[in-house]
Amino acid sequence: MANHKYVAELSVFSYTKYNEQTFKNQRKRGNLMKFIHAADVHLGNPFNGLQNMPIELLNRVQEATTTAFERMIDDALSQRVDFVLLPGDLFDSANQSVTTLDFLGEQFERLYTAKIPVYLSYGNHDFMADSLAKLPWPANVHVFGTAITTEKLVLADGTTVAITGFSYPQRHLATDMAIEFPLKQTEDFQIGMYHGTVGGNDASYAATSVTELLAKHYDYWALGHIHKRQVLHEHPTISYSGNIQGHNEKETGAKGYLLVKSENGELLPVFIPVAPIIWEQLTVDVVGIKNQGDLVATISAKLVTLIRPELQIFTVTLIGIESLSDVMRVRIDDGTTTYQVNQQLITKQDVVWVNGIIAVADVVQPQIMSLDNSYWEKAASEVFNASNIHQIGLKNLPDTFITSHFDDPAVLSQLQQRARQLMNATIHGEVTDED
Repeated sequence: MANHKYVAELSVFSYTKYNEQTFKNQRKRGNLMKFIHAADVHLGNPFNGLQNMPIELLNRVQEATTTAFERMIDDALSQRVDFVLLPGDLFDSANQSVTTLDFLGEQFERLYTAKIPVYLSYGNHDFMADSLAKLPWPANVHVFGTAITTEKLVLADGTTVAITGFSYPQRHLATDMAIEFPLKQTEDFQIGMYHGTVGGNDASYAATSVTELLAKHYDYWALGHIHKRQVLHEHPTISYSGNIQGHNEKETGAKGYLLVKSENGELLPVFIPVAPIIWEQLTVDVVGIKNQGDLVATISAKLVTLIRPELQIFTVTLIGIESLSDVMRVRIDDGTTTYQVNQQLITKQDVVWVNGIIAVADVVQPQIMSLDNSYWEKAASEVFNASNIHQIGLKNLPDTFITSHFDDPAVLSQLQQRARQLMNATIHGEVTDED
């Protein structure tokens, strides 16, 4: 256990007596405030599903999340941020290895030395089980409990900040926690940390709405749970940071954290990439190709044009495959073509790897797909009209308020629009980025 002395000594370090002023940022910045918003780190994620990857590359992938996190801490120090927000799923699960805890403790200690506080809440993956609740983090780490609470701090220039959040008590939380968040008080900035579904249909993860969050009059909402970076509202910002490292082929593109700065009384985020591994999807048209050598060369040439400094892991989808022989298709399915492409690019293996190749045959779309928009417009208007609504039973309701509600043209228009949305979702399918 010599390599993990930090865990053994952490309990002594964390109870160091300190004055609240210790964690005030010491530089003078006028009214400029900077902080990091980084949700869904998922330390300890196992990175499953990698195919025949060389051990050197596999080790890099397995270390990718810790590398990304360490890069973020490096930035926190070089940028001299005022604090760091970690709104949920810092860990991939509530039970973590000593190695992971040791690593995280060392990173928190670096921030402690620089007098940078950390505000941490646990989400649906690392919900507050006893194993996490009892971790003796350094004194600069503020962990939100399962009840909604507010932490307050004063920056060196006198700027006052209130940060409100909570941790999950178990994996699923079928409660709109935002309802219980307090309204903004007298602080210069009020920030909410919220791990859950905002504006979605999944009620299992503290589902709430943008409207509910806006009603609190906060200056910034640091969201977690959705791994795709997205801004739900501007002025004030309500934003998912996404995760700092993609963990599978569905989590594509650059990943990182949000560096948030105060400008003219607003808190505005800027995306900072830190992920050392980037997952990508690539489509290659192989129409007219009739031999294996040309197929491998075509795929390889396309990949070479996309090389960048970071290691990219590709899933390649082939279209226009009608000219490929049965033998060539078997080689795609059994992994031979993937192996040959990786061998072709072996000198560039430190920056590009193909995890799989999929052949997609051109298919005749179902008749339903070819119907034009005018058909759906006509169908929706004929089904959702006042006459039909009353025929399904509303005419027998004694409450005239309800019946008059469905006579409103605006309500009927909303029903028609929703019907079109559901039909499109059924035909095309939907992809979510929740975790």
